[in-house]
Amino acid sequence: QAGVSTAVAWCFTQQMLPDDVPAAQYPSLAAFSAQAETLPEFKAAPYGEGTYRAGG
Repeated sequence: QAGVSTAVAWCFTQQMLPDDVPAAQYPSLAAFSAQAETLPEFKAAPYGEGTYRAGG
């Protein structure tokens, strides 16, 4: 669970505050999140308004 929470929090932070938390300063965290984003579970529910597919 900690890994999922970390990846989700990183993605959200990068969407909302990219200038305050530059990815270049946290390369391991950015790489971890990028890897997590390739998993089927993350692809099934991508971040963003209107991107969650209800029921399917």
